[in-house]
Amino acid sequence: MEVQLWCVAVDGGGGGTPARLVIRELQGPEPIVLSSDTEQRATRDFKEAIERARKLTQNHIGWPEKKSFEVSIDCADEMNLPLPKFLYGGSHFGAVVLGLFQAVALTAPECVPVHEPDFLRVLQSVCLESVAITACCDEVGGFKPVGLLRQKLAGLSMPALSPRPAVCFLATGQNLETPEGPLPKVFNGLALREVSTPLSAFRKLWLVQTKSLARCL
Repeated sequence: MEVQLWCVAVDGGGGGTPARLVIRELQGPEPIVLSSDTEQRATRDFKEAIERARKLTQNHIGWPEKKSFEVSIDCADEMNLPLPKFLYGGSHFGAVVLGLFQAVALTAPECVPVHEPDFLRVLQSVCLESVAITACCDEVGGFKPVGLLRQKLAGLSMPALSPRPAVCFLATGQNLETPEGPLPKVFNGLALREVSTPLSAFRKLWLVQTKSLARCL
């Protein structure tokens, strides 16, 4: 089992490189581990963001026993863009928590509360491959805004990315005003959508994707 979506590999200056967040199912004693390359690049605040994502996933939908997930930040192969030497910041939180929600739902559906059968179907059926997100974690487990947004979006909207991101989730209240001017709701073909929590992101994705499928039938 493997879950993938787009994120920005953030460097020390707050900008970064478009990258694939990949979560793989493992068998092991640790609930979550980093791939060897990501471990070498990870700073303390990056690791703290990963742990917050794990705790939020466990608190909201549970965590399977005797199962582990590997988190990896991989370069965009088709562009061969080098990843930063070190990975900084909490803005990776959004991608990791979305990936973990779906990974748990796919590999251990019994963890999802029984009173949420519809939400289990949403988690399992939504496609994340063309989704990007850049959002930190707030004090109550929701999303909060990030800095240097224009630089992050410029990377995520590069035409050569494949599959090219169609939507980028931002935290509710994200400031779209930048020194270069306000950001449009569609940035270089990348639709910007605000969400407050991982649950709202999945529900919004499910609505968009099911409507698109219905129009094709």
